[in-house]
Amino acid sequence: MQHCLEGLKNEVAKHSRNKDSLYYESSVDVPSERQFVGFDGYQGVIDSGVDVVLLCTTPHFRPIHFEAAVKSGKHIFAEKP
Repeated sequence: MQHCLEGLKNEVAKHSRNKDSLYYESSVDVPSERQFVGFDGYQGVIDSGVDVVLLCTTPHFRPIHFEAAVKSGKHIFAEKP
């Protein structure tokens, strides 16, 4: 996770001053309390105060994630397999 986070920060920093860039005036702020890993990481994301849940995991896990998001009253975008 740390490797991906650093890559994202570097990419955004590289383009954040370019007015024509998608990243213009953007920053990356992902403190450790908002980094979730493991099979129960989805519940941490749902409980973190988000409004929308994107279900982009492998199809095997989606029913569990979908049920938790519905029970929490979240808006859901689910990719189809």
